[in-house]
Amino acid sequence: MSAPQTVYKITIPIHFFIFEFVIKDAIQHARTVTSARTIMGNKWVLSLFSLLVIFGCAPRPLIRPEIPGARSLGDVEDRIRAEAEAWEKTPHVLGGAGKDGIDCSGFVALVNQKLFGIELPRTAEEQAGTGTPVPRKQLQAGDLVFFMPSSKKPHVGIYLSRGEFVHVSSSRGVMISNVHDPYWWDCYWTARRILQM
Repeated sequence: MSAPQTVYKITIPIHFFIFEFVIKDAIQHARTVTSARTIMGNKWVLSLFSLLVIFGCAPRPLIRPEIPGARSLGDVEDRIRAEAEAWEKTPHVLGGAGKDGIDCSGFVALVNQKLFGIELPRTAEEQAGTGTPVPRKQLQAGDLVFFMPSSKKPHVGIYLSRGEFVHVSSSRGVMISNVHDPYWWDCYWTARRILQM
């Protein structure tokens, strides 16, 4: 008479869906099997378990399924430009979070929370790990663009269109620049998409 089987039920959230996997005797087999034939036969169980651990521990992209009230990328861009105008010439202050002074990552986090309800990490380094990577040639309104100036920390802005992006310059405060300008082109690092139309 065989020993009763133990059923382990693991629920792993991946993005906005819940997948349930039932793994029978995974731990018991891993401890007791001795023959190479049995190990190969159960290799798929261990592989599945490894994948669950990897995907279960991976950070979830901060992508909204839709943007409330936005009908097009033009709407998204118009919202960001209007907000940028309200902040125009606000000075750069490291660690700042208001109209009296703000830094690049603080501005990006504040704008996305206010306009789209997205909570982003506070630092540019952490923000660069959110969303999904976007090739430079496929940038669209709302994408986060990152730069790595020499001997400085990462810099972040919000893409608009036609190469323009809004950011907080350390010398000129909140302003609009162009990724095609030689300085920004040379220190361009990466981009992340956190909005989805």
